[in-house]
Amino acid sequence: MIAELDKLRKLGAQKIYEDTHIPLIYVQSVIHESFEGLTKVQFLGFISILEREYKINLSALKGKGLEYFAAELVGESKKSSMFVNSKKTIKFTGLYVIVALAIFIFVSYDNFYSSSDKNTPSHLDNNAINNAKKNMNPNADEAVENMDLNSTDANSPLEEITDVNESLIEDKLAQEQASVVKDDVKALTPLTIITESKLWIGYINKTDNVKTQNVIKDKLELDPSKVWLLSLGHGMVSIEVDGIKFKYNSTKNIRFLYENSKLTSLSVKEFKDLNDGRLW
Repeated sequence: MIAELDKLRKLGAQKIYEDTHIPLIYVQSVIHESFEGLTKVQFLGFISILEREYKINLSALKGKGLEYFAAELVGESKKSSMFVNSKKTIKFTGLYVIVALAIFIFVSYDNFYSSSDKNTPSHLDNNAINNAKKNMNPNADEAVENMDLNSTDANSPLEEITDVNESLIEDKLAQEQASVVKDDVKALTPLTIITESKLWIGYINKTDNVKTQNVIKDKLELDPSKVWLLSLGHGMVSIEVDGIKFKYNSTKNIRFLYENSKLTSLSVKEFKDLNDGRLW
């Protein structure tokens, strides 16, 4: 198997893709024995195409892949049984929540009307209110009269000044916020993927919902203000995030989420969850 795989790896994923029309990402998965991104049916189909196209025997690789899918099937069965048990608990928990909610509504309703009856005043003492106002400000009556006169003027100088001041404050705040956003964007450096060998890369701009794939030989720069999903054909790369370089050394496919100057490694499942269930 080693000789056959070496032959395929020397040909390169791009050449195999051109010869067989197997999608590039799946070629990478097969020749680097990275089965997690494939289904059993896809895997067996690709093995048959490669054996027929290049007149080689990949039975050992085929057996290794079948062992992987058998183990994965057992793991899925265990997970399914765990989920069935948890559903019973959820049903009982839901019943408790409904009962507790009904009790809470009843108690809140009773307390509301009880407190409303207690807090309703029997009569309003206007004399006490007027005396309190005079004690606080001996000129209160005169001030109220002056205020009433001013309020009848729709174009009073006080209202005009207040409106102008509020408008100036809002404009100033808007300018300061815009300045902060511009400064943050300028401070970011490009998200850069660097490779010394030919690399297939798929990158999805989650901010604008744009999907792109490309084969690069040196480096690729992306807008650091966007949110990116990255899928790389191999991991012999360096990735520079805001001036900090991270080096990887893997022959297998690697995947990342880039958001707010943070780079996070993803499993196949995590990538598919963020990409609407699709591997690419």
